Amino acid sequence: MEGNRSLNVALVGYGYWGPKLVRNIRDCAYFHLKYLIDQEETVLRDFSFSNPDITILTDIQAALEDESIDAIIIATPPKMHYELAKKSLLAGKHILVEKPFTTSFKEASEIVALAEKVSKKVMVDFTFLYNGTIQSIKEQIDKQTFGQILYVDSVRINLGIFQNDVNVVWDLACHDLSIFNYLLEELPLSVQAIGIDGLGNGLENIAYVHLKYSELFAQINCSWSSPVKIRRMLLGGSKRAILYNDIEPTDKIKVYDKGVVNQNSLERESLLQDYRMGEVYIPKYDTTEPLQNVVTTFYNTIIYNKKSKSEGEDALLVMFMLEMIQKSINLGGKEVKIEWEQVGQSLYSYITSKGMLKEPSKALKK
Repeated sequence: MEGNRSLNVALVGYGYWGPKLVRNIRDCAYFHLKYLIDQEETVLRDFSFSNPDITILTDIQAALEDESIDAIIIATPPKMHYELAKKSLLAGKHILVEKPFTTSFKEASEIVALAEKVSKKVMVDFTFLYNGTIQSIKEQIDKQTFGQILYVDSVRINLGIFQNDVNVVWDLACHDLSIFNYLLEELPLSVQAIGIDGLGNGLENIAYVHLKYSELFAQINCSWSSPVKIRRMLLGGSKRAILYNDIEPTDKIKVYDKGVVNQNSLERESLLQDYRMGEVYIPKYDTTEPLQNVVTTFYNTIIYNKKSKSEGEDALLVMFMLEMIQKSINLGGKEVKIEWEQVGQSLYSYITSKGMLKEPSKALKK
């Protein structure tokens, strides 16, 4: 494909995320939204009134048969992702899928394999990876300003939106897992998780997830039942710590030059703890709307064959982690060793080539 040409796209699903996608697609100079597909006639009628230039459909088939359509963006409930993604790829369309990718690692693997077979792009919208704040944190880590990362603590809670086909881990914690993989460039060795089905519908609406890496721990608290909305992540290092608060309208990142320091005592055969009380500073970060970055990146993957932060392999890693977390929940919180060899030869080769698996330290083996 030649650069700077417009791509025709169809959007499937106009629920919570759909209006945001429509706005960002239309704001991108190189995308033309030709179809909106949804089954809610009332929603479609209101949309059609304010967007007369977009063709409204209640079924995807006409869009799949339209040879001018380059890509399908899927923003339906997760249980529909697999079939829609498969149909779109078989019709020769690139796909952008909202999180979670599918409802199982097996389904996701089939979609990635099919995309490779038909030479089409597949990208998953892990929106936070395209947030300027996460990119700024990544730069801080790569510069080793934190020293050795010791722990990551994430809280992602709010009141609703309750899903009826995936639990809170698959809906919310998938963001944290994608962020961990991106920032740490390492995969966890085991997971321990508990979940609470407070509504009695068979889906956990509160969960606590503990991930053990080679030399650090990470934990996630996710909930649909909190009266307050919190999107906060704390990364602690041997030199500094960083607090990321996505709810803040500005100054979302704060770097703390504070911590505990061990000092050898000449009089005692022990360690003395002291405190490092440095300054707090706020690094700069790109304030472009993350979803706009997602849309632009999707275009660049198709036109220029550029890599994204959430391609098929990246999404598959998150899917496998989600299944291991679910396994631990189903076992009543038992620690589950993550057998990464089970992801298949191709993906395992991808993991090892990037050095994402590390041996546990002696302290964590205990």
